[in-house]
Amino acid sequence: MSRMLEFQKTDNHVQPLSRKGKYRKENKHIKIKFLIGVLFLIVTVGGGMGIAFADADINGLLTNWFNQKSSESISSIEKSISTEKDLQKERLKQELQIEIQNAQKQLSDFTEQEKNQRIQAIRDYANQLIANLKIDNSGKEKAIQNQMNAIVKQAKAAMDQIAAKQQEKEQHNDNSNDNSNDNSQVNANKNTKSENGDSDNQ
Repeated sequence: MSRMLEFQKTDNHVQPLSRKGKYRKENKHIKIKFLIGVLFLIVTVGGGMGIAFADADINGLLTNWFNQKSSESISSIEKSISTEKDLQKERLKQELQIEIQNAQKQLSDFTEQEKNQRIQAIRDYANQLIANLKIDNSGKEKAIQNQMNAIVKQAKAAMDQIAAKQQEKEQHNDNSNDNSNDNSQVNANKNTKSENGDSDNQ
């Protein structure tokens, strides 16, 4: 950086710069600083833009990756949910069918048990009624006996009347026969007497 020095070495002697040379030197120094500043600014801005572009690229990559993975995850989750839903639906149908069969069997057993209990209750009540069933026929039996006795009495009276009439008839017939015999005897005696009188007259 010997050019930046305010003094020049000539012939191993240090000589002060002239005003013109000093101005040129300062102007050159200012230009160098300006160039350095411009380069620094370019590097700084370029680096910032590079970082910004890098950030933008990274953000884009991350966003794309996240979106892709999100889509894959959502698709996988939906597929798993759909598969599990179908499995659980089938399981629910099977369990429901088993439960329906158990409920039907339980209801059938309960119905049969209740039916048998009601039938037995009716039978027991009927047996109780039959055991306590007692009809008093004494009054009717007495009336029947009286009626039969009256019928028998009437029959006997009718039979006695018929027998009495028959006896009277037979007795009348006997009397008639006796009278006929008596008349026959009288007539026979008359005939005998008549025959005897005729003999005497001869």
